[in-house]
Amino acid sequence: MGIWTRGYLAVDLFFMLSGFVLSHVYGERLHNRNWRELRQFFWARACRLYPAGVFTTTILLLVYAETQLNARTKTELIAAFFQVQIPWFSELHINPPSWSVSAEVYAYLLFPFILWCMPRLRRSGMIVLVLMLLAEIAFTAADRRTGWEGGWRALVRALPEFVVGIFAYRAYRNATFERFWRHDITLISTLGAIILALMIGLPDGPIVILLLALLLSTVSNSGILAAPINARPLRWMGDISYSVYIFQIVPEVLAVRVSGVFVRHGLGGMWFESFAILLVLASGILVHRCVDVPIRHILRAIPGMIATKKAATSAP
Repeated sequence: MGIWTRGYLAVDLFFMLSGFVLSHVYGERLHNRNWRELRQFFWARACRLYPAGVFTTTILLLVYAETQLNARTKTELIAAFFQVQIPWFSELHINPPSWSVSAEVYAYLLFPFILWCMPRLRRSGMIVLVLMLLAEIAFTAADRRTGWEGGWRALVRALPEFVVGIFAYRAYRNATFERFWRHDITLISTLGAIILALMIGLPDGPIVILLLALLLSTVSNSGILAAPINARPLRWMGDISYSVYIFQIVPEVLAVRVSGVFVRHGLGGMWFESFAILLVLASGILVHRCVDVPIRHILRAIPGMIATKKAATSAP
């Protein structure tokens, strides 16, 4: 079914959502080019990405240590620890899903400078730029040949979508077409159009543009659907999603290694797939609760501890 075989399109939505959310959280703080706020932004982003990422890479290092590591694998392992595999590797052998996290690192580096340049754009220039970005995104999405998850092509895919997410937040803040986006019928129609497009095999290009419409209609909704959209279970799923995503390759490798047991007991097919999915989810939740959250809290407390120590030493 087209809906499941094209789940990779969720990554395109992720980049748009990332630009939108960062603009919401940090837009006002970074607007005045305060270098203290800028340092805090980069530190907060590092605290968000690296605990689960470094932990996953460490586990994979132990897995790959069973076999002989060649020079390329060692170099990629170092890049994986810093989450900068792209654009330097055209194909990832160690934790392939992390290509999008690597692209996100570059998006974080560009984010403050994009914010600083936006006020210089006139309304007409902004409209032209957004249309150009959407055209590029649609053209890029229409070509899903192998290699989009590595090299420079990965940045060509990710960064324009991230920038469009920033502009989408500006439209949201300015209440552009708010009357249209806030209604339940808009959200339902957009979601229905995406599902229909997937089922009939429409090319990826227009579907990715519809994903932008889905983002705006979801965050702007003020109808009956607003409550379930903001329900606690959905927020929890959003919280654990990064750990599940970045760590997924480890339980998948484990599931493959025990697949013979399922086959011998006649539990192949859906039984094995269900086991693999549950293992991925359970492992991701454990990484989130036992690694990501506690280490993130410790890292975020470090600047405050340093500031307190400095204040204590400088006090008369």
